[in-house]
Amino acid sequence: MRAARIVLPAPARIERIGVAGRAMARRLAADTLVDALAPEQVTGLDALLIVDQDRSTTPLAWLRDTSDSPTARNLAGILARLAHVRRLGLDPGMAGRIHEHRFEQLVREGHVAPAFLLSDYSLRRRRATLAAAVIDLEARLADAAIEMFGKQTGLLFARARAAQKRGIEATTRDVNRLMRLLGATVGALRVAREDGLDVWAALDDGVGWTRLLDAESEATAIADLTRDEPLIRAAGRYMTMRRYAPAFLTRSGSRRQARATACSARSRSCAR
Repeated sequence: MRAARIVLPAPARIERIGVAGRAMARRLAADTLVDALAPEQVTGLDALLIVDQDRSTTPLAWLRDTSDSPTARNLAGILARLAHVRRLGLDPGMAGRIHEHRFEQLVREGHVAPAFLLSDYSLRRRRATLAAAVIDLEARLADAAIEMFGKQTGLLFARARAAQKRGIEATTRDVNRLMRLLGATVGALRVAREDGLDVWAALDDGVGWTRLLDAESEATAIADLTRDEPLIRAAGRYMTMRRYAPAFLTRSGSRRQARATACSARSRSCAR
């Protein structure tokens, strides 16, 4: 630049120019997102920072507060939050209107900044930050619901297998008794064959025919325990899954399409 006889500004001035450029970029990104919002969406975003008297907290704080423990109650809570986010009606494709790094920066701010700090932002910056956070939050909640639903389903089968194992362990004493009865039966048959005795008489004398007949039903019941399918036992807990499965299937259906739209929009933005 000096060879071209261009006078360089002072370092402090260059720094101020860079800071001003970044501020202009932030304002432009915020304006781009906010201009894509409908009036009812703006109203919904503003309401996220107003304390809900029923919950004694802001809707934004409530949306962030989820539990990873795979219980029916926690899954219902995630689905309720997902429904609340989707009622705002924000299009995931909005993410493609600005550069992905700027959008991710808005998402990070929206996830960590408390409501009182967001309230101090300028109006358009606050709304743009909330919009980015809500779009990302929808994806996070949908993924959390899918993961927790999978864990809940896995728990049903795990409990079914555990119940089957406990049932088998509870028959240990009966199995030992039946094995001894089998050994006595084989021994009586062997003696009858070696001594040329009547088989039925030998069984009746050595073991007892009535005793053998009584053992038949016990042996069949124990054998049925080993053939018991975990799926059948899990189906016995249908009413537990019925509490959250319909809501899960209804509210998670369009998530894949929404995510594909957002990813496509981001790709187009980056290409530009």
